[in-house]
Amino acid sequence: MFLHLPAEQVAASTLQWMPFSSGFVAFDDVPATVPLHLIEAIRKHVDEINAKGAEFIAGLKRGDVVVVHGGPFAGYEAIFDTRLSGSERVRVVLKLPHARHVPVHISAAVQVQRKK
Repeated sequence: MFLHLPAEQVAASTLQWMPFSSGFVAFDDVPATVPLHLIEAIRKHVDEINAKGAEFIAGLKRGDVVVVHGGPFAGYEAIFDTRLSGSERVRVVLKLPHARHVPVHISAAVQVQRKK
């Protein structure tokens, strides 16, 4: 998370109570700063990833066979089930050995591609 605020107005202890936060990134007890152009580049890259995920899953139908290419299930074939909240995640049913099928939620933009 990036915060845009005057550092002298916020005590380092402010973030210790925020869920999933462990404090500011700091060097020699001075909170680190990130240039605005870098923040914009990160935002642009995230938007591009999200757009690719939305384009990819727009063409998928329930029952389409996909291959997982990233994460802990890389290499597995799966059956596309449904799109989840937003465009970045999908539910697929993994085809496991011994005719087992397990539903999992994974990132569409990074981990799933239609089987060719």
